[in-house]
Amino acid sequence: MQPAPYRMLPQNIQGLNQQKKLLVQLKKQLIMFYNLLESFNVLPQADDFALRTLKETIACLEEQIELLEQQMLSITQESYNELYKRISSIKGIGDRTALQLIVSTGGGQHFQRAKQFSKFIGLAPSYEHSGSSIRKKGHINRHGNSQLRSLLYMASWSAIRFNKACKTFYERLKARRKPGKVALIAVANKLIRKVFAILRDYTCYIDGYLSKLKVTS
Repeated sequence: MQPAPYRMLPQNIQGLNQQKKLLVQLKKQLIMFYNLLESFNVLPQADDFALRTLKETIACLEEQIELLEQQMLSITQESYNELYKRISSIKGIGDRTALQLIVSTGGGQHFQRAKQFSKFIGLAPSYEHSGSSIRKKGHINRHGNSQLRSLLYMASWSAIRFNKACKTFYERLKARRKPGKVALIAVANKLIRKVFAILRDYTCYIDGYLSKLKVTS
């Protein structure tokens, strides 16, 4: 009954959010026109004017998408350079994923716990409850940020190759006979926790680092 006061997002984040929404729609339009071009190409006799117009539209969309992505990356690196460097220091996370993480977290202001962040993206496992008879983990919650979830899933492929902690974690899950996709989703969730940790501690990621607690144990 006592919600925390609302904090207005920084102007740059508001601008990046709007640009992100525009970028998503432009990419949807581009896919639609790609499909339309493919359908024209299999016709016995395609109209030259229609084909030329369609190809010019596709070229224009591709140019606008590239310009928009460059603009978003430029704003991120200029306004959130330190935050961008910290997130990018995690092996497996590239430019596009780092940018989307900054936008989605409101510049690192939105979340107080890693689990909140994971649920927002839709990578946290759901739980099935039915009285006292059923208490088990279900599938991941897919109601979050689907675009960022897809980027993190792709980042998990890179992480299991170049990130020591993620590679070890993935191999341990596979040794327990976990399906490949389940293991990769778990790695993506682990990346989220690493991002949250460096946002919380204002530090860069050190691959293979062991905390004093783990060393003592």
